[in-house]
Amino acid sequence: MEESKFMFSYLSSEILPQMIPRNSRILAAVSGGPDSVALAHILYCYQQKNPDHNLSVVISHVNHKVRTESQSEAILVEKLARQWGFAFILHEFDSKEYADRFRKNFQEASREWRYARFKEDMKIWNCNLLATAHHLGDQAETVLYRLMRGSGTTGLAGIYPCKGNIIRPLLSVSKEDILDYCLMEKLPYAIDQSNLEPRYERNKIRLHLLPQLERDYNDNI
Repeated sequence: MEESKFMFSYLSSEILPQMIPRNSRILAAVSGGPDSVALAHILYCYQQKNPDHNLSVVISHVNHKVRTESQSEAILVEKLARQWGFAFILHEFDSKEYADRFRKNFQEASREWRYARFKEDMKIWNCNLLATAHHLGDQAETVLYRLMRGSGTTGLAGIYPCKGNIIRPLLSVSKEDILDYCLMEKLPYAIDQSNLEPRYERNKIRLHLLPQLERDYNDNI
């Protein structure tokens, strides 16, 4: 429980005040995985801790209709949104058909479609910020991914904590800390088994390359 309190204390005192102005209306992208569930709960706790800031949160969930668990994940996210008093938006689309139709990589096509919906959601729900659950591991993965694709120095800067109206409050937090937070706070979450399959380049980096670099070269990679 102490680790959970420390993580929230750090974010609520050092990170969130810099990212979220008073009177903000935040659209939170929540897939149902541990990262986004932790993000939504942290936003809820921050909102409750600072009632004078007049903050509101809207949850946006995308059902890609790829896995059999997709429907139960949508139900989980909606239940959490209702529990915390957040508005809930559900999007459904056939991501594989979309990727094939536009001849794009599945992950890139899905991301493109999601962000287009988030942009629309923000306009409809009058949100001034979009919060995503990228964390420290995603940062390392992104830098390596861009390095191997021959990115220039701008690309190697990685993911920005804030860019335009997008905020990433968990970017300085490790995956392990997020999992510990979910455990301590008894937060339910779903595991996307496709993230454990080394079919995609980013998955290979996360599952194979990063552990090897950590093990053989630098445990703080």
